[in-house]
Amino acid sequence: MKYLIARFEGKAPSEIVLEKANEICGRVELPLFSPLPKNTQKLSPVLPRAIYDSDMPAVKERLADIKSMGITSLTVPNISVLPLCVGFVIHGDYPLNVCNSETLKALAEMGFKSVTISPETASSHLKSSPIPAEYIVYGRMPLMYTENCIIQNIRPCRKEKLCKSLLKDDTGAIFPMLREYKCRNIIYNSVPTWLLDKKINLSGHIMMFTTESDGEILQLFDAYIKEEKPKGKFTRGKG
Repeated sequence: MKYLIARFEGKAPSEIVLEKANEICGRVELPLFSPLPKNTQKLSPVLPRAIYDSDMPAVKERLADIKSMGITSLTVPNISVLPLCVGFVIHGDYPLNVCNSETLKALAEMGFKSVTISPETASSHLKSSPIPAEYIVYGRMPLMYTENCIIQNIRPCRKEKLCKSLLKDDTGAIFPMLREYKCRNIIYNSVPTWLLDKKINLSGHIMMFTTESDGEILQLFDAYIKEEKPKGKFTRGKG
Protein backbone atom coordinates (compact mmCIF):
# COMPACT_ATOMS: atom_id res chain seq x y z
CA MET A 1 0.00 0.00 0.00
CA LYS A 2 1.45 3.37 -1.05
CA TYR A 3 1.37 6.41 1.21
CA LEU A 4 2.23 10.10 0.83
CA ILE A 5 4.69 12.14 2.92
CA ALA A 6 4.52 15.94 2.98
CA ARG A 7 7.84 17.57 3.79
CA PHE A 8 8.08 21.26 4.57
CA GLU A 9 11.54 22.84 4.38
CA GLY A 10 12.37 25.90 6.45
CA LYS A 11 9.15 26.30 8.40
CA ALA A 12 5.86 24.75 9.45
CA PRO A 13 2.97 25.15 7.00
CA SER A 14 -0.19 27.15 7.61
CA GLU A 15 -3.10 25.51 9.43
CA ILE A 16 -5.10 25.06 6.22
CA VAL A 17 -2.19 23.26 4.52
CA LEU A 18 -1.45 21.17 7.61
CA GLU A 19 -5.08 20.15 7.85
CA LYS A 20 -5.01 18.88 4.26
CA ALA A 21 -1.64 17.17 4.79
CA ASN A 22 -2.98 15.36 7.88
CA GLU A 23 -5.98 14.26 5.83
CA ILE A 24 -4.13 12.72 2.88
CA CYS A 25 -0.61 11.94 4.17
CA GLY A 26 0.80 9.14 6.24
CA ARG A 27 3.55 11.37 7.60
CA VAL A 28 4.31 15.10 7.83
CA GLU A 29 7.93 16.24 8.12
CA LEU A 30 9.06 19.60 9.53
CA PRO A 31 12.48 20.90 10.61
CA LEU A 32 13.28 19.88 14.18
CA PHE A 33 13.64 23.49 15.38
CA SER A 34 10.64 24.94 13.54
CA PRO A 35 7.54 25.94 15.51
CA LEU A 36 5.40 22.81 15.73
CA PRO A 37 1.61 22.76 15.33
CA LYS A 38 -0.79 21.53 18.00
CA ASN A 39 -1.75 18.46 15.96
CA THR A 40 1.36 16.30 16.26
CA GLN A 41 -0.18 12.92 15.41
CA LYS A 42 1.60 12.46 12.06
CA LEU A 43 4.66 14.64 12.66
CA SER A 44 8.18 13.37 12.12
CA PRO A 45 10.61 16.23 12.82
CA VAL A 46 13.71 16.25 10.60
CA LEU A 47 17.07 16.49 12.36
CA PRO A 48 19.62 19.01 11.01
CA ARG A 49 22.04 17.79 8.36
CA ALA A 50 25.01 18.72 10.59
CA ILE A 51 25.08 18.36 14.37
CA TYR A 52 28.35 19.28 16.06
CA ASP A 53 29.38 18.71 19.67
CA SER A 54 28.47 22.34 20.46
CA ASP A 55 24.96 21.71 19.11
CA MET A 56 24.29 18.66 21.29
CA PRO A 57 22.78 20.35 24.37
CA ALA A 58 20.19 22.24 22.28
CA VAL A 59 19.36 19.18 20.17
CA LYS A 60 18.93 16.93 23.22
CA GLU A 61 16.72 19.53 24.90
CA ARG A 62 14.58 19.85 21.77
CA LEU A 63 14.21 16.09 21.46
CA ALA A 64 13.10 15.88 25.08
CA ASP A 65 10.56 18.64 24.45
CA ILE A 66 9.02 16.99 21.39
CA LYS A 67 8.87 13.63 23.16
CA SER A 68 6.88 15.31 25.95
CA MET A 69 4.50 16.63 23.26
CA GLY A 70 3.71 13.06 22.26
CA ILE A 71 5.75 13.03 19.05
CA THR A 72 7.06 9.50 18.46
CA SER A 73 8.85 9.71 15.07
CA LEU A 74 12.02 11.34 13.77
CA THR A 75 13.53 11.66 10.30
CA VAL A 76 17.31 11.40 10.50
CA PRO A 77 20.00 12.31 7.94
CA ASN A 78 22.84 10.03 9.05
CA ILE A 79 23.54 7.12 11.34
CA SER A 80 25.77 9.13 13.69
CA VAL A 81 22.69 10.68 15.34
CA LEU A 82 21.03 7.35 16.21
CA PRO A 83 22.17 7.47 19.89
CA LEU A 84 20.13 10.68 20.21
CA CYS A 85 17.01 9.02 18.86
CA VAL A 86 16.43 6.22 21.35
CA GLY A 87 12.71 5.83 22.01
CA PHE A 88 11.62 7.25 18.66
CA VAL A 89 10.48 5.55 15.46
CA ILE A 90 13.26 6.32 12.97
CA HIS A 91 12.81 7.20 9.29
CA GLY A 92 15.89 7.57 7.08
CA ASP A 93 16.34 10.86 5.22
CA TYR A 94 17.69 11.31 1.66
CA PRO A 95 21.23 12.40 2.78
CA LEU A 96 21.83 8.75 3.71
CA ASN A 97 22.37 8.31 -0.06
CA VAL A 98 20.76 4.88 -0.19
CA CYS A 99 21.19 3.33 -3.63
CA ASN A 100 20.77 -0.42 -3.20
CA SER A 101 18.96 -3.18 -1.33
CA GLU A 102 21.99 -4.18 0.74
CA THR A 103 22.12 -0.72 2.33
CA LEU A 104 18.41 -0.91 3.05
CA LYS A 105 18.96 -4.27 4.75
CA ALA A 106 21.76 -2.82 6.90
CA LEU A 107 19.66 0.19 7.92
CA ALA A 108 16.73 -2.07 8.78
CA GLU A 109 19.03 -3.99 11.12
CA MET A 110 19.97 -0.67 12.76
CA GLY A 111 16.33 -0.03 13.55
CA PHE A 112 15.14 2.19 10.69
CA LYS A 113 11.41 1.75 9.95
CA SER A 114 11.60 3.36 6.49
CA VAL A 115 14.28 4.95 4.31
CA THR A 116 14.25 7.56 1.56
CA ILE A 117 16.08 6.40 -1.55
CA SER A 118 18.70 8.75 -3.00
CA PRO A 119 17.13 11.04 -5.63
CA GLU A 120 20.24 10.33 -7.72
CA THR A 121 19.14 6.70 -8.07
CA ALA A 122 16.29 5.54 -10.31
CA SER A 123 13.56 4.02 -8.17
CA SER A 124 13.35 1.05 -10.56
CA HIS A 125 16.87 -0.05 -9.53
CA LEU A 126 15.59 -1.33 -6.19
CA LYS A 127 14.21 -4.82 -6.57
CA SER A 128 13.46 -5.55 -2.93
CA SER A 129 13.53 -3.94 0.50
CA PRO A 130 12.99 -5.33 4.02
CA ILE A 131 11.44 -2.01 5.09
CA PRO A 132 9.32 0.61 3.26
CA ALA A 133 11.40 2.49 0.70
CA GLU A 134 10.43 6.08 -0.08
CA TYR A 135 11.15 8.44 -2.99
CA ILE A 136 10.87 12.18 -3.63
CA VAL A 137 8.25 12.61 -6.37
CA TYR A 138 7.98 16.39 -6.20
CA GLY A 139 10.15 19.25 -5.02
CA ARG A 140 13.23 21.37 -5.53
CA MET A 141 16.17 19.09 -4.90
CA PRO A 142 18.78 20.34 -2.41
CA LEU A 143 22.00 21.09 -4.31
CA MET A 144 24.34 22.39 -1.64
CA TYR A 145 24.57 22.64 2.13
CA THR A 146 26.73 25.48 3.45
CA GLU A 147 28.25 25.92 6.89
CA ASN A 148 28.49 29.69 6.49
CA CYS A 149 25.41 31.81 5.93
CA ILE A 150 25.29 33.06 2.35
CA ILE A 151 22.02 34.86 3.05
CA GLN A 152 23.77 37.04 5.62
CA ASN A 153 26.27 38.09 2.95
CA ILE A 154 23.39 39.28 0.76
CA ARG A 155 21.50 41.25 3.41
CA PRO A 156 21.66 41.76 7.18
CA CYS A 157 20.49 38.87 9.31
CA ARG A 158 17.00 39.58 10.57
CA LYS A 159 16.51 36.22 12.33
CA GLU A 160 13.16 35.73 10.62
CA LYS A 161 11.04 32.64 11.19
CA LEU A 162 11.65 31.83 7.52
CA CYS A 163 14.96 33.32 6.45
CA LYS A 164 15.46 33.00 2.70
CA SER A 165 17.09 34.55 -0.33
CA LEU A 166 17.88 33.82 -3.98
CA LEU A 167 20.95 33.16 -6.10
CA LYS A 168 20.99 33.82 -9.85
CA ASP A 169 23.51 32.23 -12.23
CA ASP A 170 24.77 33.60 -15.54
CA THR A 171 21.93 31.89 -17.44
CA GLY A 172 19.30 33.69 -15.38
CA ALA A 173 18.29 30.58 -13.42
CA ILE A 174 17.23 31.41 -9.87
CA PHE A 175 18.13 29.12 -6.96
CA PRO A 176 16.25 29.56 -3.65
CA MET A 177 18.18 29.44 -0.39
CA LEU A 178 16.67 28.67 3.00
CA ARG A 179 18.23 28.93 6.43
CA GLU A 180 18.71 25.72 8.37
CA TYR A 181 19.69 25.24 12.01
CA LYS A 182 22.40 27.62 13.30
CA CYS A 183 22.05 29.81 10.17
CA ARG A 184 23.48 27.14 7.90
CA ASN A 185 22.03 27.32 4.39
CA ILE A 186 20.54 24.91 1.88
CA ILE A 187 20.56 25.88 -1.80
CA TYR A 188 17.80 24.30 -3.88
CA ASN A 189 17.43 23.62 -7.58
CA SER A 190 15.97 26.37 -9.76
CA VAL A 191 13.13 24.09 -10.89
CA PRO A 192 11.28 21.30 -9.09
CA THR A 193 11.44 17.62 -9.89
CA TRP A 194 8.00 16.46 -11.07
CA LEU A 195 7.20 12.75 -11.00
CA LEU A 196 3.55 13.00 -9.92
CA ASP A 197 2.40 11.40 -13.16
CA LYS A 198 4.95 8.57 -13.04
CA LYS A 199 4.41 5.12 -11.59
CA ILE A 200 6.98 5.05 -8.79
CA ASN A 201 6.64 1.55 -7.37
CA LEU A 202 7.95 2.24 -3.88
CA SER A 203 6.01 2.37 -0.64
CA GLY A 204 6.30 6.07 0.16
CA HIS A 205 6.01 9.11 -2.10
CA ILE A 206 7.52 12.34 -0.75
CA MET A 207 6.45 15.84 -1.76
CA MET A 208 9.04 18.42 -0.68
CA PHE A 209 7.86 22.02 -0.35
CA THR A 210 10.21 25.02 -0.21
CA THR A 211 8.96 28.28 -1.78
CA GLU A 212 5.39 27.28 -2.70
CA SER A 213 2.42 29.34 -1.49
CA ASP A 214 -0.49 27.76 0.37
CA GLY A 215 -2.54 27.77 -2.82
CA GLU A 216 0.23 26.11 -4.81
CA ILE A 217 0.71 23.40 -2.18
CA LEU A 218 -3.00 22.57 -2.17
CA GLN A 219 -2.98 22.44 -5.99
CA LEU A 220 0.04 20.13 -5.89
CA PHE A 221 -1.73 17.79 -3.48
CA ASP A 222 -4.57 17.64 -5.99
CA ALA A 223 -2.09 17.06 -8.83
CA TYR A 224 -0.63 14.11 -6.93
CA ILE A 225 -4.05 12.55 -6.42
CA LYS A 226 -4.91 13.05 -10.12
CA GLU A 227 -1.41 12.03 -11.34
CA GLU A 228 -1.23 15.20 -13.43
CA LYS A 229 1.52 15.92 -15.91
CA PRO A 230 3.89 18.78 -15.06
CA LYS A 231 3.17 22.44 -15.68
CA GLY A 232 5.71 25.21 -16.05
CA LYS A 233 9.44 24.60 -15.71
CA PHE A 234 10.47 21.28 -14.17
CA THR A 235 12.97 18.45 -14.27
CA ARG A 236 12.27 14.73 -14.35
CA GLY A 237 15.19 13.69 -12.18
CA LYS A 238 15.98 9.97 -12.18
CA GLY A 239 12.43 8.72 -11.63
